[in-house]
Amino acid sequence: MRRSQQLRRWKGQTRDTQRRLAKLKLSTVLNSAPWRDLPCEALVGNGDIWIGLNNFMRRHATDLLVMGTIGRTGIRKFLLGSVAKEAMRESRCPVLTVGPGSHPAEGTEFRRILYAIDFSPESLAAAPYALAFSRNYRSRLTLVHALEGLPESPYLDAQMARVGLRKLVPQVGDLATEPEVFVEMGPPADIILRVADDAASDLIVIGARGAGAFARLASHFGSVAHKIVCRAGCPVLTVRPLAGRDREQ
Repeated sequence: MRRSQQLRRWKGQTRDTQRRLAKLKLSTVLNSAPWRDLPCEALVGNGDIWIGLNNFMRRHATDLLVMGTIGRTGIRKFLLGSVAKEAMRESRCPVLTVGPGSHPAEGTEFRRILYAIDFSPESLAAAPYALAFSRNYRSRLTLVHALEGLPESPYLDAQMARVGLRKLVPQVGDLATEPEVFVEMGPPADIILRVADDAASDLIVIGARGAGAFARLASHFGSVAHKIVCRAGCPVLTVRPLAGRDREQ
């Protein structure tokens, strides 16, 4: 496990001073419980935070990036920091974000996991992670799909969505319990967050598109992922569909 801190230049401080202070802060953290019992390495860099962090991740073949997000008063005013935004749209590995409204899972174990799916390649790419976490933690898995707009045949659309979700069940025979399936009509972010809250979810797993679509706000599911990360009451794992392939190139 590696914990990194990227330096920005502050008036009155030399870069060497910043580096020493950053290393001191990281050392203090790593020498405290529960870090002291883990094989950790502290890394300090200079310059643009995301560029430096991304370089660290490339060099060390990082499998998971964990980071906090910032917020303002009021749940609908939560904002992602610029680094978290860049990580979500550009990271070569899944990103686990923990917002100011996140409640810590008991013992940091994910007992109740919600997997949001719209059947796009982006959301399907997150399925292996939702299943892996559920197997490893023996978790209760909830599958959620939101129907938007006013479909011509709401009942038929809902039934087809449930069939699609149930097709995932043959892959989950070794889960602790059979997954719960929710198909509801309404804004996806609102539906996902409400179901997560009702189920007291410890983790939300969701797919997200890459940099180009996210930057143009053309990726609807990407914007949904953004809203969920900003407002969720638990950690959120976002997965880009080509993250694993990118890291192999």
